[in-house]
Amino acid sequence: MDESLAPMWLKTSLDCPEIILEAVVDLLGVLSGSAVEQAPVKNGRSVVNGFFCLDGEGREAEQDDVLERLEQELMELFALYELEPPKPTCSLLADEDWATSWQQFFTPFAIIPGLVIKLPGRNMSPQQASR
Repeated sequence: MDESLAPMWLKTSLDCPEIILEAVVDLLGVLSGSAVEQAPVKNGRSVVNGFFCLDGEGREAEQDDVLERLEQELMELFALYELEPPKPTCSLLADEDWATSWQQFFTPFAIIPGLVIKLPGRNMSPQQASR
């Protein structure tokens, strides 16, 4: 597959007040149709990330369209709460198998002697995990 045609993900990040957090998470979920990530609330605020799939050709135009729609929808939503909408920050992520890619960072560990938490199909004795 031509790398320039491989899907990319536009990650949008917003610093959001807690009072409107649930509505923003719902909005990003509807607009992205894929994934939303929410950081824990600290000092009445949370960072919310939305992930938008950008397919192949015309990626820059598609990114501009996504951001324009997102900013418009945020403006309308924040106006309901009489708040100023944040400007989203963006980054592009290469497509990968998110369902399994996390496994490379997982290290087996023993909870108690003889009880090991490990990935399925990986042979490891309790003695190996406790080291």
